[in-house]
Amino acid sequence: MGITPEEIASLSALARISLTGEDLAELTWQINRILAYMDMLREVDTTGIEPYTCGVTDPAHLREDEPRPGLDAHEALRNAPGSAEGYFTVPNVLGGD
Repeated sequence: MGITPEEIASLSALARISLTGEDLAELTWQINRILAYMDMLREVDTTGIEPYTCGVTDPAHLREDEPRPGLDAHEALRNAPGSAEGYFTVPNVLGGD
């Protein structure tokens, strides 16, 4: 199982990513190495091994959710880099004034 440079080029066009010929060759090589590794993993016998579903196995690490008082508006804005009229201010992302 592998991927061709043409498939990578098609995907990069869909994602609107410009790739040079060198980038295309390198990316094709890298993805094919990843796919080859996945093929190796498929060969591992996992008979009798339960699927891993949770990273936390010790329930003692979990705590109950308990409501606590939050910050009032003045306290929340105290260390903000910018605020106006009780709100956080941020730089424009999409242009405008």
